[in-house]
Amino acid sequence: MSLNTNDLALLLALEENPFITITNLADKLKLSRPTVKKRLENLKDAGMLDKPVALYKPEKIGLERKHIFATVPNRESLEVMEQACDKHPYTKYRARTFGGKFGIYMQFEIPPNTSNLLNEFFKALKEGDILDDFRILSSTGLRAVTYPDLKKFDANNLTWNFSWEKWFKSLNNYTYTIKNQIKPETDFSSYKPIHFSILRDLTSDASIKQKDIKDNFKLSKTEAHRHYKYVMDNYVDKVRLMYDRKSFNLTETYIALARIVNNTTRGQIYNQLKENPPPFYVSIDLLEGSNFVMWGNMSPAQANEFAFSIWKTLENVEIHILSTKHGGSSIYWFYPNNFDFDKEEWKKSREYMVTKPLKELKITISD
Repeated sequence: MSLNTNDLALLLALEENPFITITNLADKLKLSRPTVKKRLENLKDAGMLDKPVALYKPEKIGLERKHIFATVPNRESLEVMEQACDKHPYTKYRARTFGGKFGIYMQFEIPPNTSNLLNEFFKALKEGDILDDFRILSSTGLRAVTYPDLKKFDANNLTWNFSWEKWFKSLNNYTYTIKNQIKPETDFSSYKPIHFSILRDLTSDASIKQKDIKDNFKLSKTEAHRHYKYVMDNYVDKVRLMYDRKSFNLTETYIALARIVNNTTRGQIYNQLKENPPPFYVSIDLLEGSNFVMWGNMSPAQANEFAFSIWKTLENVEIHILSTKHGGSSIYWFYPNNFDFDKEEWKKSREYMVTKPLKELKITISD
C-alpha cells in the first residue's frame, strides 16, 4: 500500500495524540468522517498501523534500569540466551546485535540494591558457556526520547530531511548542565494490584477502552475511570504510536555505547536531543560513570551517517547494529507479579531472581 498525503497527515495527527477521536481527526485534517474512518481501516488492514503502547519510567514504580551487552559463542547459545531473558521476571527488552561479534543487548528493570543478583544470573550463564562475556551498566534515570517527525519525510523519494553531521557539529549551541540522578521511588504503600494490572494492559495495548477495564476487572464506570486516570497520571510517561517502519524507510536500528565521555559533551548531547530532536525514534540514557547509550531507528543512509558522526565526535564509542526484524528483538510487558502487595516490596530474593529462572531455563533446554 502506497501512502498519499492524507495518510501521512493522518499518521502525524495520531502520533501527536494516539487517543484522538475520528471526529476530531476529521476536523483537524478537513476531511469527512467516513473518509478518515476508511483510511484508518485501510492502514490497519495493510498492516501499516498497529496498537499504541504505553511507556513508563521504571523509577516511578521503584525500579532501576540496567543495560547489558553480552557476546555469545554461536547461534545456538544466542537462542538459549533469548530463552533466559524470557524466563527472568525483570527483563524489559532484548535484541540481537551484530558488528564485530554476535551478541545480545538487553534492558532489565530491577529492584534497587539487587545488581549483585543480576550479575550472579549472568555469571551463571557465562559459566555454562552460554555467554562469552557480558557488561552490566547502570542508568542514572536521566533519559530523553524523540519520536519520528513525519513532516520531514519525503514520501516520493523515501528520504528524510535531516543531517546527523550538522546535528553533532552544533553541540556547542547547547548547555552542558544536567540535573542530578533520578532515584527510584521508595514509598510503595500507595501501590494497588488494580493499578499494576491496568499498567500491564496499557503496555501491551494503550488503546484499551475504559469500558473494557470496567468489564475486565468488574468495576463501576466511576471506579474504572478513576483507576485508569491514576495510572495514566502517575505511571505512564508516554504513549507511542506503532506503525510499519518500512513504509518510512526506517529499517535500521543502531545503538552507540559511549564510554568515559567528558561531562560537557555528555550534557550537550543530552540537552540537544531534548531541545533540537532528530526526526526519528531516538533515545539517550545517561549512565553512571560518565557513560551513555544512545540508540535510534532510522533509514540505512541516516543510520550510517549517525554511526560515523558520533564516532568522529567521541573518542571512545562502540556501535552495535540491532536486529529488530524477524523475531530478532522482543519488548516485555510490565509484570505485576514481581511485586508482593502483602509485604509492600518488589520480589528480590536469590531464589526469585537467580535460582528460579535458571531452573526454568534448564527445563526448557532439556525439553
